[in-house]
Amino acid sequence: MKFRIFLGIVCLAFIAALLAYGSNAFGTGDEVAAIPTVEPTPIIIASLPESDSCGGNEVVFDDRPLVAGIVGRPTSLLPVSTTPRSPIEVELSSLIFRGLVRFTPNGEPVPDLASWQVSEDGLSITFTLDQGGMWHDGTPVTAADVAFTAGLLASGGLNVPGNFPWNTVTTTIVDNATVQVNLPIPFTPFLEAATVGLLPAHLGLNGQNLAGSDFAARPIGTGNFQVANNWQSDGVVFLQSATPGILDSLEFRFYRSIDDISVDLKSGSLDLAVLPNNMSIVALGAFSTDQLNTFSGPADQITQLLFRMDADETAPISDPAVRQALRLVLDRQAVIDQAASGQGLLTEGPWDINSRYQDETLFRFVKTDLDRAETLLAEAGWVLPEEGAPIYQKDGVDLAINLLVSNQGNYSAIAAELQKQWGDFGILVNVETAPPAAYQTALANRQFDGTVQKVNITQDPDLYDFWSQEAIVRGQNVAKWNHRPSSEALEAGRQVWDFELRKPYYNAFRSFYEKELPAFTLYQDVRSLALNGNVGGQMVGAPGDLVEFLTPFQQWYILDHDAFADCEES
Repeated sequence: MKFRIFLGIVCLAFIAALLAYGSNAFGTGDEVAAIPTVEPTPIIIASLPESDSCGGNEVVFDDRPLVAGIVGRPTSLLPVSTTPRSPIEVELSSLIFRGLVRFTPNGEPVPDLASWQVSEDGLSITFTLDQGGMWHDGTPVTAADVAFTAGLLASGGLNVPGNFPWNTVTTTIVDNATVQVNLPIPFTPFLEAATVGLLPAHLGLNGQNLAGSDFAARPIGTGNFQVANNWQSDGVVFLQSATPGILDSLEFRFYRSIDDISVDLKSGSLDLAVLPNNMSIVALGAFSTDQLNTFSGPADQITQLLFRMDADETAPISDPAVRQALRLVLDRQAVIDQAASGQGLLTEGPWDINSRYQDETLFRFVKTDLDRAETLLAEAGWVLPEEGAPIYQKDGVDLAINLLVSNQGNYSAIAAELQKQWGDFGILVNVETAPPAAYQTALANRQFDGTVQKVNITQDPDLYDFWSQEAIVRGQNVAKWNHRPSSEALEAGRQVWDFELRKPYYNAFRSFYEKELPAFTLYQDVRSLALNGNVGGQMVGAPGDLVEFLTPFQQWYILDHDAFADCEES
């Protein structure tokens, strides 16, 4: 208890000092509007019993598997891999394997296979396994499975959630259902590392050759679905629901393009279309509302504009007033409409739109404000010339920005919209598009003032690997924002276990972030799914998380086409 009291006092004192430093980040209250909150919306499609009748004809459910289509093909269904895993691989493995911990859509860690208790000093976590946890072959989940998985991860060479260094912890089996993990320092993001799917100890797996094993071809996990075929040889994945229901099997097919998915969806041979992030449902083509039920929601990805924070002090972008003005000029909804087919959600800050760390009482969405942008530029010495091109100048130098983007995806469309909006205001924008390899080279050579990137949102709010000083050298601080108070706030935030004590550190970081503006969010990407109209049941509108979306799968049904047609004709 003394430890917690002391930590609370230190936290409050540190946060007070940090917030005092960053208290002028936002200007007047007239400049902002509340961030919209997007909640998953339960959609109940009229339930039917296992059979119904109308006009004397019985309507029955089809007992075939529900067929789902995804663009791309996985190379592995395992929860770990020696190579970076694609989003498809992450999602499919999460259907098959469970970890000790899972996160809710608002970023709260909750028990999955185990509950936990953190020691007073924050250095030890004791996990107690759920006694009902079972492997798909009927074997109970035990502490030996946790120790085996931790040992495999500690051996190195495997990609894991959060890239956590498992070789820095020790895992001790207390009893058959209890495991203690000891950390070198308090480290809250470890809970995200503990979401990694467990691997079975009782099968004698060789951790050095997992990818080429029989286990990889037909894995045995603890998730809501179990693999029912040799998917590597069959080319499709058959999943059997671990819980009996109206529907109990699911088939995943893999496609080269969304056009190919659309063809099968229209023919009726496909029931569920899983679209990539940021792809509009209109990509499927024309369907009637009777043919499709569509679902859209926040994806675990944001599209950001990052500035070069190590630019020479003579460069316009080095002035915080210029960076703030660039944000104030933008109509970000127009960016979404023009460059992302409307598939984006307006939000501010580096976290998920629904994250409990998005503090709307302190930080609000910054609306377009051309007058405020003009004032900021004028105070910084930038004015429009009385004659000539309507481009802001300072000491005879044009206000020009070099915008670098990849030529993949919709980056070119985003750049074109930014160029148009900023150009209309009087800011010259030079756009350079490059293929991925050349783009990475230009980033490394610092040949840009601003760049647009899509950033995966972590489940834990820790942003140390993105925005700390250390991340400039060993991390993903692409902007190279060298700001010690922000770095200290992030470092302190990852060492506090209590949510209420942890959140002020992130509010402090956010205050610095908003004042210095090394980057800002253009929008949060959207994930869409489409279900054929003959599929009904209880749907939860959270397509950004396929595991959550499929949680009530056993309550879904597929109407038999022939029986349904007979019923309609009667």
